[in-house]
Order: sequence, then structure tokens, then C-alpha cells
Amino acid sequence: MVDRAGAVANESQTSGNDDYLRLSTTLTLTTKFDIPPAVPSNLHITPAPTGASAACTTSGVGWIGATTYSDAGSNITLHSTVTTQMSGENVKAHYHVWDRTVDPDGDGSGADVSTPTSAFLTSGTDAAVKIGATLKDGHQYGWDAYAEDESVSDLKSTTSDHCWFSTDFTAPATPEVTGNASFPPVGSGPADPVVYAGPGKTTNFTVAGADSPAADTSCVPGPCKSSGMDSFLWQLDSPPTAADGQSTTITGNDSQGRSTATIPVPIRDWGVHTLYVAGVDKAGNISTAPSGYTFTVPWNPATPIKPGDISGDGVPDLLATTKTGDLNLVPGNSDPAQNTDPVPSGPVTGTPPAVTGPVTVATAADSPDGTGWNNYLIAHRGNLHGTNVDDLFAYNKTSKQLYVVKNDQDPVDDASFPRSPYSTFGGFIGRRFDVIAKDACAPSDIVADDTRCRGTDYNSQSWNISQLITPGNVFGNTNDYPAVITVENKELWIYQSDGGYHLKNPILLGDGDWTGQTLIAAGTFKGSPVLWSRDNATGELYSYPITVDTTTLVPSLLHPTIHTSLRLTLPPASYPVVASPGDLNSPVKIGAADPGAPDGLPDLYTVDTSGQLIEYNYRQSPVLTSPPTYDFAALVSLGSVTDTATHWWQLAEGAGTTTSDSTGTLGATLSGAYTWGADTTRGKFLSLNGTTGYGATTAPAVDTSKGFTVSAWVKLNSLSVNSTFVSQNGTTNNGFQLYYSSGAQAWAFGRHSTDASGAVWRAAYGSKATTGQWTHLVGVYDATAKEIRLYVNGKLTATRDWTYAPWNATGPVQIGRKLSSGVYGEYANASISGIRVYPTALPPADAAATGDSPKVAQLD
Repeated sequence: MVDRAGAVANESQTSGNDDYLRLSTTLTLTTKFDIPPAVPSNLHITPAPTGASAACTTSGVGWIGATTYSDAGSNITLHSTVTTQMSGENVKAHYHVWDRTVDPDGDGSGADVSTPTSAFLTSGTDAAVKIGATLKDGHQYGWDAYAEDESVSDLKSTTSDHCWFSTDFTAPATPEVTGNASFPPVGSGPADPVVYAGPGKTTNFTVAGADSPAADTSCVPGPCKSSGMDSFLWQLDSPPTAADGQSTTITGNDSQGRSTATIPVPIRDWGVHTLYVAGVDKAGNISTAPSGYTFTVPWNPATPIKPGDISGDGVPDLLATTKTGDLNLVPGNSDPAQNTDPVPSGPVTGTPPAVTGPVTVATAADSPDGTGWNNYLIAHRGNLHGTNVDDLFAYNKTSKQLYVVKNDQDPVDDASFPRSPYSTFGGFIGRRFDVIAKDACAPSDIVADDTRCRGTDYNSQSWNISQLITPGNVFGNTNDYPAVITVENKELWIYQSDGGYHLKNPILLGDGDWTGQTLIAAGTFKGSPVLWSRDNATGELYSYPITVDTTTLVPSLLHPTIHTSLRLTLPPASYPVVASPGDLNSPVKIGAADPGAPDGLPDLYTVDTSGQLIEYNYRQSPVLTSPPTYDFAALVSLGSVTDTATHWWQLAEGAGTTTSDSTGTLGATLSGAYTWGADTTRGKFLSLNGTTGYGATTAPAVDTSKGFTVSAWVKLNSLSVNSTFVSQNGTTNNGFQLYYSSGAQAWAFGRHSTDASGAVWRAAYGSKATTGQWTHLVGVYDATAKEIRLYVNGKLTATRDWTYAPWNATGPVQIGRKLSSGVYGEYANASISGIRVYPTALPPADAAATGDSPKVAQLD
């Protein structure tokens, strides 16, 4: 470039040639270039798509899932590195984003979504920019970029290659766990074949699941996309999370096209367990509600045992008196949540049926006076008649008469030969009992210390027993006859039993007042007799050693305030029943050659307010100390042993305009279009046609501000409209609703957030509903966990958080309709049977049970 002003002469002067010499002897020419910036490089997005074959690709496209994206804001960030060769010059990135799944013309151009631009940046900088649009579920997006410099000419690069990514914000559906014949769902029946718990054992469960379709439906011309199943996440006894769940890869597909996998579940510990399984899709979404499969792992009956067996199968049993007066056996190695088998109609003379679950071993009429076993205190731990099954001590609380009742497997006549049993099936239907007269104090040549009976206020004329237990063979007799301990007139007494149908040698075992404690027949601790008890005020468990003088056979005197704490508290309000079968098993015996063998340490059973039977295994601490320390292991749930429903509408009247409350006093009046029906599955039931038929009580059944459970058997007639099976009114809205949702085509359980207009409705939607078949529904509100759950036919199918302020719906129960915004509606088009309401959030073992458990009055 030449400066013309510097090269022009002074043309007004002609004095000399020098006037024209204005140029330097050296000429300089300066040239300025402007080159377009480079094509942006290192294209990628954050968060990175899951499963993408490359950071920027149109083949092997990755997925953005709900875990990495929220439609509350545009949090996808586009990235590219912008560069220019011009020194000191800045450059920016221009992005173009389009929706590849919205292409009505089918020409591949898609629909424009956004064109975000970065600020001017120094060369080599990452031009990170938010996408500037809300992404839609199930769509695929393309994007590219070009660079622009900040020169006067605003030169631009060519456009980069395309990058694609897809979105999937919908979690997979709740998967289905296929039944395992050896571990059927709790309450559904016996296992076949039976497999016992043991160290290192596992069993396979098959799970099937599918990815849910996209919630968005705006894709044109094809459907919106789903990423598809990637794996399953599972955990035993608690729902899995991404942090603690165990992953199982998909191995195939079933006949319905669902992805399947096999899960090796440990069965090391006996008891009731729940397998939780969630589906995981390729976008990383996890099922909102995991599947819950609750099953029983039986204890191995080959384990050597002490007395406690009723049925003769070698397994210690519990006996329960029911509120209907029956005597039920709860076996120690099977699912107690099954329906209770009926008592044999008479003696069994051949091979006895296998005991695979609870069974009635004596009806109310089989009790000694025929009034029912719920009028008795019962105790068993040994036999008086020469067999290896337990006889029964029974004390009538009304007549104050004490009996010993022969086990049906005892010989018919002790003096006969050959000696044959009344029945080959253990129980007490033979009504073979003897009255136990009260013995006088033993003479001085038998018991020298007259301060322990003859010098007390002992009444030798009549029984006045408030508690009765049999702790086993305390006195070491060669026939293994059990001792009997009673609380009489507040004091603790112990008797020796023998084959003569009486209790001999009464001895004061404990002075003071023992009425504030519940006695527990723990049996022996490390080979020595021991008595356990529970403080009725605090729930704290105590231990008292029973030290018997080997010469005089007199035990040391106990005092109620001098004891050893067992370091376990079971408040009676939360755990109404406690009992001990003695030393059952101990899988953690220190140094044992057989880790399943009894270890000389008693075990404890308790029943909570939900009806759940729980075992606590007493054990030596795994940390060895001198002297050794002992405590209880973590609880083992054994399933439901008693029905804790406070209201039960069986709906089995078959005629009339009312239905009774079998366990409470809250009958319901029927109105509108209803009829009675009957079939072989549920017997009699109530049938509603979806127009005006319903039933209503006059008062509420449960406090809905606290945890509760509601269940019902239903058979749906139509999928076209909602059907409400049971609800409870507030003033404006209902406090809960167990129903069928036509919108979701699924069973559902939901609650209003408040009792006011405009309340939020929140529900857990379970498995797909079907018509024409009976289905068992259980809705649970867990006030502690702040969530609602729905069980369908024994399986947990939906869980939803419910974090609103608890409120109590104080209105009547509605059978077959709902109240919302002050208006009744959604009348059930269905048959309904067996509605139950519980004042607690049932645990999995009980919520999953579909059988009808009895109401237990006592457990021994």
C-alpha cells in the first residue's frame, strides 16, 4: 500500500529537482489478511448420553434419561471448541438444534428446536451453551455448529458434522417376578419341592420386564422412541437403589416380548423374605416402583432339637389359641401366612398328612369342657406318656381347673400291649384329658426346707393361676418330664410333673409380686435351666437362672427385682405376644462343627401389632470376650400368624340390606342397585353394577392420619370406567380409595392431600387390571416412610411417596363408591368380597398374604 500524499511533489515550486524527491530509497508494502475460523471441533453434550458409540455420532446414538435431565429447565449443554488462525482475534459458536422425530414431510429435515450462540471467545476455548429448549420424552435430536470471528467481515466457518442424541424420561414398568415352586408367594401354599435354608445356598428367580413407552406422543410420522431394557436391579428385603442394588443382565425374552433375566437369590437365612426387583432401561431410568415378591425360606428340620414338637415331624411347633376358640398349630419350618388347614374329622390311622402350614389341631368343642381354648392358659414342653411329642397343660380361667391333655399320638391305654396311638396325626381332638388335683406341700423327708411351701400361704385346695409355662426338664428326671411354673397370688411357684397326671412337690420359686412381668419359658441357657420374663411396663426382657440343688432338688429363690437384662426391649403395646420354644437353632454358633445345630441358647418369638411373627435368635457375640457376652441377632420375619384387622366385612350374607362387621361393630347398610352372588372361589359376595349400588357405615373404620392398611377381594366387570371398591369419607374428599383406574387401565390405591376443594390426588398405580377373575388388592399407607403402596395378588406392584400433612377422614366407610369435591361417584362395576381394614401399615410379609389368618388370643 503506497501513501500517495507522501509521494506527490510541490508542484507550485519549480526552483529545482529536489522538490520532487519525497520518496524513501526503500519502499515497504503492508498486507492484511482475514481467514475464516476453523470448523468447530470436539463436539459433545453434557451430561453425556448413555450408551453412545462416540461423543458426536449419528450411528450408535446414546440416550439422555430422567436421571440426567429434568424438564424443569434446559440443562443440556452443547459444547464445541472454536479456533482461528488470526492472532488476537476472538471467535464464537453458532449452534443449530432440530427434532429428528418431528418430520411430517418425511424429508429428514426435522423441526427446528433452537439456535443458541455463544459469546466471543479466545481461540481454543470450549464454547459451552445451554440448548435453550425443553426436550421432549422419546424424541431424537440432531445438532451441529459453525464458528464466526469478530472481524469487520464476520467470516464464518463451514458447518460441522451432525451429532445426534435421543431422550427417554419414562422409567420401565414394574417388572414381574415369576413364581419359584420351592419358594411360592407367602400365604399361597406349600413348596414343592421343599428347599431349606443353609450356608451359601441360592435359588434362581426369573424376572420379566419391559420399557414403558414414551409419555410424549408428538412424534411424526413414526412413534416416539423408548430406549429399551438394559438390566434389572435387585435386593433382598429392601428396595434397590442405584447405589446399593445388585445388577443382573438380560438373557432373553419371553413369549410376550418382555426382557428376562435370572436372579440368584441367597437363601442362607430362614424366615420370610421379600425380593425387590426394578427394571433399568438403556437411558439409566429405574422403575418407579420395584416389584416385591415375598416368600418363605423354611428352617431345616434335620437340625437336632429339644422338646416342643406337637405333630411328630421333629420340628418344634407353636400353639395358638384363637378368638373363635380353636387351637391352632403353627409349624416352625413353613409359611405361617397360609390359610389354616381344618382339623381332621376323626383319628388318622394311616400315614399322617404332611404339616406344610398352620393347621387346627383341636376345635373349640375339643377343649376339656367344650367352651373353647380361648378360655384356657396353655403350655407345652414335653410328654408324660412315653412318646416324643408334647402333651398339653391347660388351665381353665373360669372354672380354675387344671388339665393335662394327651397328644393324639400318645398310646390309647398306657397299660395296654401293644400300645397304639389314638391318631397318627399329632393334636388334641381325642379329648383325652385328666384333671390335675392340687397336691399338698411335700413332707419334710422329700423337701426339708419348710419355708418354701409348708411355711408359706400356699393353698393346697384350689388353683388360682394367672400365668402358666413349662420350661422343660428343670429337675433332671430320667423320663424328661417337664416342670411347670405358675404365678399364683402374685408369687412364682414351680412343680415337678410325672406320669401320674399330677404336679408334685410345690416349691415357692419367686417371692414378691410377679404380676408385673410376663413369664417366658426359655428352657435352658448353656445347659442350665433359665426363666425369662418381660417387664409389662417397659417391655425390657430379663433373665433369671434356676439353680437346682442336686441333692435336695430345691431351686434357689428368685426375686423379681434381681435379674440380668437381655438387652432387648419389646413394649407390649407394639409386641402384644412373646413366647419362647427354647433352643431351636443357631446359624452363628461360635466354633460349632455344625453351624445349624442348637447352641444351648434359647430363641424368642414375638408377634407385633401387624400380626407378624418374628424370631429373635439369642447368640454369643461374634466378638469374643472373656467372659463371653450374649445378645439377640437381628429379627427374622416369619410371616403373618394372626389377623389384626379391626374391621372385616365378609360380604357373605347372601341376602338382605345390611352386611356385618365380623371383627368390629361397624355394620354397613346397602343401597341402590346391588345383588348377592356366589361362586366356588369366594362363596357368597356382593355384586354392584356401576350405577347406584353401594354400602355405607355410620362411622369411620380407621384414623387416616396414621399408618393403615385396607384390603379387598374384587372381580371387575368392565374396564371402561373407574370403579371404587372401598373408601372412607372426609367432609369434602375421601381419605383413601382402593379402586380401578380406567385411565391407567390398572389397579390403584390413592389419597387426597387435604379435605379441602382443590386437593391434590396422589395414587400408586399397580399392575394391569383384568375382568372376570378374583383379584386381591391391598393398599398400605406408611406414615413413617411417607408413602403409599399397592399389593396385587400378593405382590408389591406400586409405591408412591405421599409427603403431605397427615389428615384424618372422620366420615363413614363407603363400599363401592368414592367422595371427591363433595360429590359421590365412580360406583363400582364389580363383585366385592372380604374387605378388611387394619390400623397399622402392614409389613411385606403380612401385606403380601392373601389367606385368611385367624385371630390369635395366646401363643405358646
